[in-house]
Amino acid sequence: RKFWKTKVLQLTPLIAGWTAYWNDLLGLEHRLEPSIVQLLIASESSFNPKAASHHKSLSQQARGLIQLMPESRRILSDPRGELKDHLISATRDDLWDPSISIAAGTRWLVRKRITATKKLKREASWFEAILDYKGILMQKPSAGKNPVIRNKLKELGDDLQIKLQ
Repeated sequence: RKFWKTKVLQLTPLIAGWTAYWNDLLGLEHRLEPSIVQLLIASESSFNPKAASHHKSLSQQARGLIQLMPESRRILSDPRGELKDHLISATRDDLWDPSISIAAGTRWLVRKRITATKKLKREASWFEAILDYKGILMQKPSAGKNPVIRNKLKELGDDLQIKLQ
């Protein structure tokens, strides 16, 4: 994880820039902090911009720093969809570019906070948005991979010196 310090430092301007951009453009009342995006990147790709999921089919493979799934890319670029005012159109190969991956992944995380809020019927935290991003928000904390993922997120948060709620 010593390798991370170098990667975090290299990516800090991109992460700070994209979080500020989405916070301002979307007028987020509860601002997304760059550290939350760092945590998401650490948990999804270990700061490897060329990371890809191990899915057999390229059409189902997540890619990049924030491991966006093809379905997420489709929703982010749909001019008739719920995000039509703030589209991000990126090809599968575009996600190898750290700036594009961070821009799209950060926008997707904002959407996941909205979906988590609806699921929880209360304001979701950014940590809960990450849990929704990973598809485990509504699972019992002791079910399936949920405890492993939650523990890993807490460990990564400690490594990155991020306080989680």
